[in-house]
Amino acid sequence: MADMRPSSLPSETPGPPTAEVLEAFAIQRHLSDINFLGADLRSALRPIAQDALFERCDFSDADMRGLNLSRSTFRDCKAQRTCFSSAALEGTRWIGGSVAFGDFTGVECIGAVFEKLDAANTRWADALMTDVRFIGCRMTGARMSGHRGLGPSFSHCNLTLASLRGMKFKGQHVESVIFNEADLAGCDFRLSALDGCSLIGASFHAADFAGADLTASDLGDLTAESARQYRGAHISMTQAVRICANLGLLVLAD
Repeated sequence: MADMRPSSLPSETPGPPTAEVLEAFAIQRHLSDINFLGADLRSALRPIAQDALFERCDFSDADMRGLNLSRSTFRDCKAQRTCFSSAALEGTRWIGGSVAFGDFTGVECIGAVFEKLDAANTRWADALMTDVRFIGCRMTGARMSGHRGLGPSFSHCNLTLASLRGMKFKGQHVESVIFNEADLAGCDFRLSALDGCSLIGASFHAADFAGADLTASDLGDLTAESARQYRGAHISMTQAVRICANLGLLVLAD
């Protein structure tokens, strides 16, 4: 009877997979605990990388440009500084692990889900992002400006110092996201609800907040100039009093 255990190699032997491992993977669609550190995987995985399960594999510094990884799952994998440029990531699921400093330029990731992932300092220019969800991810310094499509949604994420220029949040319920010092210039927040979010020090030049609900978010200490960024938004009485206090005004009860 054929051995149907997931294919694996010793973690101390980095490089492209052997022919034996690839043959088993083509049948089982499952690789675990393999070290691909720095390997060029474009030829080895091109015919068989979609609809697969990768667990605890190390793709750090690997070249995965242009691969079709559609509907594959990456569970607790490392892909730090990995190049996924122009890869097909539709329907992929990323659970745990790290893709920090990874290059996702030009990827197509419609319907992808990224959960509890370290995606700090990743690059997403020209990526096609529609129905993409980031849940509980660390995304400090991520550069997502210039993407295509309707854009992703975020929940319980840290986007401190991220570049999200021009992103569309219209009508979204954005929960527990840290936008501190992020670049949100030109973003569309119309009719959105930001619940438990932090916007301290973020830049909102030309952003549209018409009808947005900011009553449950931390806006930081606003000046008259910075408060103008939120023109058209709904804020709470407590937030309004705080803004007035920063301007030296006292609010008296009627």
